[in-house]
Amino acid sequence: MNNYTDLPKTSTFEGIHTVFVYGTLKEGFHNNRLLTDAEKVDEGHTVQKYDMHFSGGLPYVLESGDTSKIHGEVYLVNNDTFARLDQLEGHPDFYERRITWIQPKLGAPRKAWVYFYNENGPTGYGQSFNRGTLVESGTHTH
Repeated sequence: MNNYTDLPKTSTFEGIHTVFVYGTLKEGFHNNRLLTDAEKVDEGHTVQKYDMHFSGGLPYVLESGDTSKIHGEVYLVNNDTFARLDQLEGHPDFYERRITWIQPKLGAPRKAWVYFYNENGPTGYGQSFNRGTLVESGTHTH
């Protein structure tokens, strides 16, 4: 399994990564079970504005958009959980993981990994790009 030692740091702890989740990984949603070994440290929003869309039961964020700040939760995850998140998100083919500035409710802005929809088109999934419905609030609630 990848130990992710070549990645930029988002945490001061070795083997720990800061991840910002905005959709089905949030508390109360079905994929949050993948974060049982993670520590939720705060809620917050992206510093920059993006476009959130909802299609086929899934939210996704387009890095090229600028409709609203995206609201979600900040987690500290270990390498094993990070690998499971990459697998779930289909990184880098379906979603692409990028470091983004997040403004937590408490404290100063911090860097975190965020999964953005691959706007070049997901490969190997047999799906075409469908923008779905724009979520103007930047908050996934379904």
